[in-house]
Amino acid sequence: MACSVKVNRHGYLAFRLYWNGMESWEGTGLKDTSKNRQRMEARAVLMSEEIERGEFDYLKWFPNGNRADELRPKPPVLEQKKLRTVKEFYDEWIPKKKPPLFRRSLEREYQQHFNCYVPPFMGETALDAVTVDTLENFRLNLIEEHKVSVKTARNIIDGSVRAMLRDAGRRLERNPFDELPEKWWPRLKRQSFYQGR
Repeated sequence: MACSVKVNRHGYLAFRLYWNGMESWEGTGLKDTSKNRQRMEARAVLMSEEIERGEFDYLKWFPNGNRADELRPKPPVLEQKKLRTVKEFYDEWIPKKKPPLFRRSLEREYQQHFNCYVPPFMGETALDAVTVDTLENFRLNLIEEHKVSVKTARNIIDGSVRAMLRDAGRRLERNPFDELPEKWWPRLKRQSFYQGR
């Protein structure tokens, strides 16, 4: 029989199980009395029938049994999303921005912006951690620390950084450029060619 009722050395009833090449002793916590034996043997018959049909579910019968930890399904190991830094993503991204698909001048502009300004400020920032605040602080850094014009700062952020984050696409939970206020850049005055000469 695939499941039988035995008495352990302490005088308690236990199930002796054989299924799928495994065996197990499972205590019942019940003393060996005729009433208890009759009830446990009825259960042993049900388990034996399930074992013979190949439908035996050990955990259904013994959720805290001796082999429960071994037979309990392991939770799937979630693969942790590798968080790339802005610099790491840039290093993968820039080789794809070459002629004939892109103008050589655009490739040069991306490289100049990233080599001069982006890495010192946010190169080690996780790509997914770039926020509107990051962009605002970067804008101030460009204008105040690097002394670039508002137009150049706009070209760096709104052109190069925006293009890279746009291309990062599915790697980002959210794109900070989608959250920028509509009037984020001050209106630039148009200077005539002769002004200031």
